[in-house]
Amino acid sequence: MRSFEEFAIRFSFFRKHAKIILIWFCTLSLITFAYLTYLGITSDSKLQPYSIYSSESYSEYSYIVRTYPVNLFIKNSIMGSIFPNYLKDRSDFFYAIHNRWMAVVKKKALFDLSVSFGFSAIFVVLGLSFISKRGIKTSDQSFVRGSRFAKTAEINVRIKDYRITFGKEKIRFPKSFENTGVFLFGAPGSGKSTFIKHLLPQIEGFPGIIYDRKPEFYPIFYNPKKDLLLDPIDARSIQWNIFKEIREQEDIINIVKSLVPLPVEPQHAFWYLASQQIFTAIFNLLWQTGNASNKNLIEFLYRYGSNREKLLLELRNYPQVHGYLSRDNNMSNSVMAVFSQFANALIQRHFYHDGNFSVREFINNGTGRLFIVNRIATEESFKGYYSLFLDLAFREFLCRPINRQYRFWFIIDEFPSLMKLETLEKLLAEGRDRGSCPLLGAQDFEQVKKNYGTNAYSIFNQTNTKVVFRINDPNTSEYLSKAFGEQEIVTPVKTLSTSTNRHREGYSFSEQKNVSKLILPSEIKGLETLTAFASIGEYPITKLTLDIFKEQGKNVLIPKAVPEINISFVDDKIRELLP
Repeated sequence: MRSFEEFAIRFSFFRKHAKIILIWFCTLSLITFAYLTYLGITSDSKLQPYSIYSSESYSEYSYIVRTYPVNLFIKNSIMGSIFPNYLKDRSDFFYAIHNRWMAVVKKKALFDLSVSFGFSAIFVVLGLSFISKRGIKTSDQSFVRGSRFAKTAEINVRIKDYRITFGKEKIRFPKSFENTGVFLFGAPGSGKSTFIKHLLPQIEGFPGIIYDRKPEFYPIFYNPKKDLLLDPIDARSIQWNIFKEIREQEDIINIVKSLVPLPVEPQHAFWYLASQQIFTAIFNLLWQTGNASNKNLIEFLYRYGSNREKLLLELRNYPQVHGYLSRDNNMSNSVMAVFSQFANALIQRHFYHDGNFSVREFINNGTGRLFIVNRIATEESFKGYYSLFLDLAFREFLCRPINRQYRFWFIIDEFPSLMKLETLEKLLAEGRDRGSCPLLGAQDFEQVKKNYGTNAYSIFNQTNTKVVFRINDPNTSEYLSKAFGEQEIVTPVKTLSTSTNRHREGYSFSEQKNVSKLILPSEIKGLETLTAFASIGEYPITKLTLDIFKEQGKNVLIPKAVPEINISFVDDKIRELLP
């Protein structure tokens, strides 16, 4: 060694691995000793170590152990050592042979033991010398603090209570984390949907709502015998009636808040609040008929939703809306523009029915799963109803009693394709005590921020588990790289110092601390298909891969006739309420 520092580093390395070194040394010594003992008894080779050390000693040993095998002395010697009086009746011959046998065997055993220790020591020293050099150069980097990677085995050994696993690696997902939220990020075709397909069979016994946008899930997993389907173009679909969610007048306020969410830009909130007031008046008017339905709502909006004067006439008994509708000015026109946007979203003939299904009833008493199907062709047409449906489901779930053992799954892939879900953040923050298990999927942060603004980061942060597939958006990759955290690493540095005086040459050793991102943005962008980084709560980050889900869909669309909106009459019950 060239310096005291190098000696200190090597000594630190040996001390760090002392337990492993001791195990290696003892194991090698035991194996070598056993082999030499066996060799001395069975072999006549003059090349064995004991013969090389002393041919006379070896000849004596070979003669004594073959002439007087050990079993000859089991009774006469061992028993005699336990009971000395037993030897009094034995002949001096046996006593002499016993002493000679013990002396020869002890001498051979001591030699074998010395050779075993020497051989093992040389082998261990050479092996550790090679390893320590590599360790000092590279692998002696030591983790200090921060985020870190871990293999599946390290994570799984810490997780005992689980029922769900992720990926081919079977990464365990703790039961206690099921109700703390999962966020999936990934570009189209990266593996998000495949992840959900592998998850759904593992939660088959639990109730839930699954938003299926493509659709990919209901063709495979929908079971007509126990599950429900919300797909207005399918004959098996439930017929949802918004007015079945109204049990008292205060429920109308919740419906309207879900129907008309406030915008991201606070300076535009006035127009949306005004639209909420108008919708509140309309729902109150229709609800008072006693048997209102989607059909009545669509007819009303179809007749009056785009005409300010007619709408004011119908709502003349609700003074809270007069200030928004009584004058033909810029304010009223802006209010009507925003109101018409949401009114037109509800005028859909696929929902033109009386209906008897209540999502509140399903949340409280449902046992199967409810699949919401939204195809690309109907995405814009149906998202108003679907957004309202889901937000009302969230609100009702938050009214359930606290039960941390209960499980109800909300799986919403591509949730930015819906309108803003006003109650989503509350569900993530407060639903876990009631057993809510939300899983949200999105392609990138820019999508989420369009609906939720800076609250997009709050939604992400309130989910305890993150699974990130390939992402093409650089801003999202950069943010997620920061979210995965940094790590501090200490790296030994060896420097060669030279001088004109050769006696002053030598190596100096020091430590260098480096803080770096655990995962680079380029690594997220470069992920292979069906490969993801997974961060599960407080556990180290790991990597998972998925198999292609091969099961084929067994459910196909059963088309149904879609009614036309009837505007040939005015609901008499509404007219009866007017003066």
